[in-house]
Amino acid sequence: MGFVFLDNFVGDETQLYSAEITTCFDKKAWGNFTRYSAKFFLKKCFDEFGFQKLKAQIYPDNFRVRNFLKDCGFEYEATLKNETLRAGKAQDIEVYSIYRSYYYKK
Repeated sequence: MGFVFLDNFVGDETQLYSAEITTCFDKKAWGNFTRYSAKFFLKKCFDEFGFQKLKAQIYPDNFRVRNFLKDCGFEYEATLKNETLRAGKAQDIEVYSIYRSYYYKK
């Protein structure tokens, strides 16, 4: 159905501060399953691993993931201009983040 993983960790073996979250779900899993999975995963990241911040990077035209991130509490932080190549052309990347303090305000 898909996967979720963390990388680009900031912190050390005694305290993790932040990480980048990457997801990929089959179209059949979009909707309630992905929302449930995200809430479960975010809670685990903040409660058990002690992260203070999680971020996601997306292509600006990926409106489904943008809406999904916003539904989960992520907020837009920045656009990285010409950050990567996509089909041989320079491509912007948008950065969205969620902070532990925001997650627990909801």
